[in-house]
Amino acid sequence: MMNRQTEQLSRLATLLTVRHVAEILNCSVRTVWRLSDAGRIPQPVRLGGLVRWQPAAIDKWLAEGCPVLPRRRKRR
Repeated sequence: MMNRQTEQLSRLATLLTVRHVAEILNCSVRTVWRLSDAGRIPQPVRLGGLVRWQPAAIDKWLAEGCPVLPRRRKRR
């Protein structure tokens, strides 16, 4: 049985870093940040200071032909 910390680390390991997303999209890390800031790729998961993407969300977005996503509202 996994303890809570091990389970959290396991989930974190299944998320994609900005470098992994850049490799998948065949673009630069800066381009991934620009796409993310513009709301043009799936929203990342923020864990404290970490920013990660769910592989399933990126795969689905790619399978759908990289559609422009609806703009999300910025938090105040």
